[in-house]
Amino acid sequence: MASGGLPLLTALRAAGVPCALVTMSWRPMVDVLLEALPEDTFGSVVTGDTVTEGKPHPESYLRAIDELGVPAGECVAIEDSRSGVGAALASGARTIAVPHLVEIPAAPGLATVRTLEGVTPEDLWTLSAA
Repeated sequence: MASGGLPLLTALRAAGVPCALVTMSWRPMVDVLLEALPEDTFGSVVTGDTVTEGKPHPESYLRAIDELGVPAGECVAIEDSRSGVGAALASGARTIAVPHLVEIPAAPGLATVRTLEGVTPEDLWTLSAA
């Protein structure tokens, strides 16, 4: 998880913001992470072994958006990879990149931050409007 990700996720839960985990890792690997978090952390969990098309195809994000019941344009995706950014943008979600191992090139509709440290739920909407 990106630096500052856990405090942000905790604040989102406290604010009642529905959250999804969209990953291309397979469910058995994800279950280890989920066991360390409160049970209701994510309203949707979409893993690589549950989709036909992997990222950068938007299938995983579109499924999570549907499961959350929130319009895509009202969703903010936080991604750390090029393929993830591609999937999030293609889904219609507002997208923030937090580059981890690989630089992520600028793209229309993409905001980039170096860390999630100090980012609040209220900041996500402003950051993703870039």
